[in-house]
Amino acid sequence: TGYWCKKWGGALRLGDIEPLSIEGCSFVENYTLDGGLTSRGGAAYLSSQATAIFDECFFSGNQAHYLGGAIATQSGAAFEAVDCAFYDNQGGVGGAITTSGSECVLTNCTFSGHTADAGGTAYFTMGSTATVEGCTIVESSAPSNGGGFCCNGSSVTFSNTIVAFGTEGPAIYCREGGTATLVCCDIYGNAGGDWTYPIADQLGLNGNICEDPLFCGDQTPATPYALHTDSPCAPDGNPDCGLIGAWDVACGATPVERAGWGAVKALYR
Repeated sequence: TGYWCKKWGGALRLGDIEPLSIEGCSFVENYTLDGGLTSRGGAAYLSSQATAIFDECFFSGNQAHYLGGAIATQSGAAFEAVDCAFYDNQGGVGGAITTSGSECVLTNCTFSGHTADAGGTAYFTMGSTATVEGCTIVESSAPSNGGGFCCNGSSVTFSNTIVAFGTEGPAIYCREGGTATLVCCDIYGNAGGDWTYPIADQLGLNGNICEDPLFCGDQTPATPYALHTDSPCAPDGNPDCGLIGAWDVACGATPVERAGWGAVKALYR
């Protein structure tokens, strides 16, 4: 907690090493101080050929002036995040994650409250390939190139994922030949648009929907992004796709009252 580095990786920098497994770790309020284009990876930076798996890790309040508020990579690196939580990280490009010519797999992860100038939650660039599967992404913000995600000359596949309630910018944006393929995803309530170019033609196909996910919120304070039984993202609400998002059903009979997102985020501080 509270580590810093002038340029690369506020808490952790990985080079050309054998695949490294990082389990159950917390990265909180780490940052890179340099104000220029070398400020990368507020919590962790993976340089060329580095490979890592983050399993059940927690990233909160990390900052990078330039790339990747929590994690940034260099060409040739690869990482996977499984069952991880990312809250309130901030970067100039990529509020939580920036990949550059790298491979990235995000599975059953939760992202909340990320901000950046571009790619509010993540920015994939320079021929990166990324898979986002079974994740929940809420309240991300960026004024340009994707409030949630930007695919800049990169290929990204989203499956069984929720992108909801972004506060600025469209949910997903692609440029420079980048592509985003979505299957069984719920994109809803984002201030800059949900199913907008270039993903507009995917709504209604392959199980993709635009409906309120009906989070439990303050009904289940420990798991605010769990789903109400009536949620269209619950397995019973969408049997062709099964569960959409990182959290299963956890509330029912009592009517859902949406909590303010500030209150929800406060549970993780």
